[in-house]
Amino acid sequence: MSLSYSEIDENEVLDRFQRLGQDHIVKHYFTITDPIQRHSFLTQLSKINLESLVETFYELQSTNSTQIDPATVEPFPHVHTIASQNPLQNQNLFQVGLYLIAQNKTALLTLAGGQGSRLGSLLPKGMFNISLHSHKSLFQIQAERLISLQNLAESTFHLAPKTLHLHWYILTSDATHSDTVSFFQSHSFFSLLPSQIHFFTQSSTPVFSSTGKLLLQNSSSLLTSPNGNGGLFLALHDSGLLSHMSSLQIDFIFQYCIDNVLIKPLDPLFIGFLSNSNLDIGVKVVSKTHPNEKVGVLALHNSKLQVLEYSELPESLQTQTNKTNDSILAYNYAHICINGFRVGFIKNLVQNLTSGKFVMKDHKAVKEVNTFEGKIKGAVKMEKFIFDVFGEAERVGAWEVERSEEFEALKGSEDVEKCKKAVFEVGKRWVERAGGLVEKDAQVEISGLCSWGGEGLEERVGGRILSGKVSILAEGEKKQEEEKERG
Repeated sequence: MSLSYSEIDENEVLDRFQRLGQDHIVKHYFTITDPIQRHSFLTQLSKINLESLVETFYELQSTNSTQIDPATVEPFPHVHTIASQNPLQNQNLFQVGLYLIAQNKTALLTLAGGQGSRLGSLLPKGMFNISLHSHKSLFQIQAERLISLQNLAESTFHLAPKTLHLHWYILTSDATHSDTVSFFQSHSFFSLLPSQIHFFTQSSTPVFSSTGKLLLQNSSSLLTSPNGNGGLFLALHDSGLLSHMSSLQIDFIFQYCIDNVLIKPLDPLFIGFLSNSNLDIGVKVVSKTHPNEKVGVLALHNSKLQVLEYSELPESLQTQTNKTNDSILAYNYAHICINGFRVGFIKNLVQNLTSGKFVMKDHKAVKEVNTFEGKIKGAVKMEKFIFDVFGEAERVGAWEVERSEEFEALKGSEDVEKCKKAVFEVGKRWVERAGGLVEKDAQVEISGLCSWGGEGLEERVGGRILSGKVSILAEGEKKQEEEKERG
């Protein structure tokens, strides 16, 4: 419901902006002649906690990125490394996780608020395709893997076909929400039920210039930016979807970012690890490629789990090796934003956030932005990071995965070829594990409708020699391709 003029104290709002150094906003307000636009602008201004916002801005500006005191840091000890994982135990964990999936005790959650601006598009990044043979979008690839996982759980635990409908929660932003919803609608939700998919929007925060002035997006609104992936938890609460999860008796959510082209959505092995270890939070990690790789790593800071950015780690800690194995870095495990959360933990966290018992800190991002007055360099966005809640959990564990199998991020146009190659390489390895032979030049794309994670391919590729451009499709897709060719 919008506020009427009578419900807004115009003088109070404008006086507050004037007093807190935003006189340019007050002057602009009086240049707006259209009464509807003027009211819209005043309404936006009235909803901003300007005192807190300005205070946070100056705190971030005065706080330079400093390195952590080594005396307060130690390696995070609870990492189930690849070397320590046992194939038989992993099989058992996979079955535990798959059983929970079959019982609909788990859900998928995708962070999809980003636009493809570095890909040359203002559309949601999930709509982008990396020029695979199929030209499928990231959203479609992940939706089809979810369908395969449903089929796998149904067949493993003898459920009736097409009776398992896993829930998928998709976090958007103001800039991507309508396009994302329309994209799913125009593609018939990629054969999932509309009732399975739940879209919700994260909050936005006004953007400042480097000198602390709020910026305008157009003649009647401030420029805002999504408040970071740490805004997820309150967004779940505010949208009613946290209550929705509780009503469905969902125990765990599997969260990841849309731009990871190698994601294994709702990984049963990881779900089994979360459940058997009785964790509040589980974190997937990869080993650093070299000591100075610019990634955030897991560490205990003042005895609480944190992700420390590369700029926060002194050189001595970046190169420090494990006490028991000097071939491994002590601070070796990079956070790749694939996390599992117990729903009960999120509910407690939200209670603490809404009561003020726990306050997530803000981080500063300096960007070039487009404004009503043109491009502005050095603009300051305030963001909250998802990993800043890790220290609030009593039980946290990390699970190491192979980077080449599970993580390749599509950030900008320079990553497209690398991402495409990573998908083809995974396809090759799946074929080889299923008994096929792959020639060096082969580019293998395996449809998500054909396999969730490499399973069930033996009859399709066993004993075959593959070369060139290879598309391994599900039966329904084959018919569609044949119809296209005939047409």
